Amino acid sequence: MSNHVVSNRTGSQTLSVPTTSQQSQPSSHLRSIPSHMSSDARADDRRYQKEFRRFEQELFSVVISFEQAKEWADLSNVLARLHRVFTTVPECLRQKPTAGLSMEELKQQSEAFYRKRLTKSNMKKKLGRRLAQCLNPQLPSGVHLNTLKIYESIFNQIGAEGLVGDLGLYSSGLFPNIANVGKQVKAALLLLLEKHYLPYYGYFCFEFELTFKDLID
Repeated sequence: MSNHVVSNRTGSQTLSVPTTSQQSQPSSHLRSIPSHMSSDARADDRRYQKEFRRFEQELFSVVISFEQAKEWADLSNVLARLHRVFTTVPECLRQKPTAGLSMEELKQQSEAFYRKRLTKSNMKKKLGRRLAQCLNPQLPSGVHLNTLKIYESIFNQIGAEGLVGDLGLYSSGLFPNIANVGKQVKAALLLLLEKHYLPYYGYFCFEFELTFKDLID
């Protein structure tokens, strides 16, 4: 593993960002379509799987772009691309859904789709590391704020269940930097934690306790 240097335009400060020496295309985590499904359900499932592949490829492309960033402005551009990846409504959710589903069922279907496409992604660990690096205190507040927008999009889509499953992955980027960022960034960070962490504080503690017991048993 080598180091990649991101610097400001004046060259007065540098940020060492680790890069991988070899990059591989993301492997697919998709399943085959069960033969017992109805034709409408099979069509929906194919559309979802197509979107999973597209999302994985786009995420792979953006994560690789972090390593090509030379200046702070480059990081902001990469974060803007990443934000579009998460906020663009997938084609499979814009098309006419399977007939007979209620609005609540459609909502649950959409939430399950958003949660699955990231929690099952092969790129999520690399993404988590890159986002943590974008909160480095050496970087300007604009980069920090754009990074927090990505965290917000991720948490909105994976929900509490997804956050519990990847709590360490995302928390390792947020909590170490609370004391080292500016006031505006700190306010935005605290709002993020208040919205997505505090309501489930007891649940998170319970999950930590179960994990700890599994480790010592």
